[in-house]
Amino acid sequence: MLDSMFIWPIFYVATHNWNTMVEAIQAHIGSLNWGYRVALREKKVNYLNAFAEFVDPHTLKVNVLCRFVVLYR
Repeated sequence: MLDSMFIWPIFYVATHNWNTMVEAIQAHIGSLNWGYRVALREKKVNYLNAFAEFVDPHTLKVNVLCRFVVLYR
């Protein structure tokens, strides 16, 4: 008898659309990244969209768009 007291009526069927969820998440992440870029630009930070690795403790090897390599010291 107690079990019937805790049953909630269901008025709709839940649906899920993966494409909609993926697009919403990607849009949210994109807006966060844009905000970070704007904040860096306001602080006069030189932002490079590239892959990098440390050559030594004071040198950074940056591969820009797989086209050329720049060393920053």
